Amino acid sequence: MGCAVPTGMGAVRNTAKVEIGSTVAVFGLGAVGMAVIQGAKMVGAKRIIGINPNDFDEPIHQVIIGMTDGGVLGRSQLPGMVDEWLRGDFDVDPYITHNMTHDQINTAFDLLHAGESIRSVIHFQPQDTMLESQVPCRILPS
Repeated sequence: MGCAVPTGMGAVRNTAKVEIGSTVAVFGLGAVGMAVIQGAKMVGAKRIIGINPNDFDEPIHQVIIGMTDGGVLGRSQLPGMVDEWLRGDFDVDPYITHNMTHDQINTAFDLLHAGESIRSVIHFQPQDTMLESQVPCRILPS
């Protein structure tokens, strides 16, 4: 599941304790921000506002760290979140923007740092797992 979904949903559930009918402001719209939006929707937030990180003079992660310490307790809360995902309560496919082979791992990091991907799946056995009909997003040619 990675760290973005537990961090974002944990911020909604555990740090902010968002309630039904709440208004939620999301700083940054990458993987963690998407998870915050998804978590806020799941708990019934009435209004969700996305905030462009370019509006700040300091990096958005420093702004967010200064405002919250989101996340979940890995051993006690993450298994329940995985169960929710497996039940179909929320979807992680929108976080995956690229599928690549192991030889393209540096390209995956380059895309992430350039803001051109949210998350990339690296396939160690692409002949078995990287089939166009089975992946939820774009396959980057080698």
